[in-house]
Amino acid sequence: LLPSYLSPHFNHQHYSELESFEEQIFLEDTVFDKVKNFLSSSYLLILFVGYLSQRNYIDIMIFIIIFNILALILVSLFIRFSKQKITKSWRKRDLYL
Repeated sequence: LLPSYLSPHFNHQHYSELESFEEQIFLEDTVFDKVKNFLSSSYLLILFVGYLSQRNYIDIMIFIIIFNILALILVSLFIRFSKQKITKSWRKRDLYL
């Protein structure tokens, strides 16, 4: 009882390492797996549609390169907005450094 009484009391709940670890597993299982599955299936779809429409190999590769550039831009924007949102929520906490 004494250590809990001496520990500082905060206004906001702080996550333990276990809860943070569980959230990380949840993120990896849902968001990142969906992104990986989407990219894999989209590459197969691009190759399949290119084959059915009898496009040249160079046309298919140019389209895949353009698709990769657009995917990179979208993922980087998603990461930037997520980082801003997380930083904003952490600044509201007591122990923000």
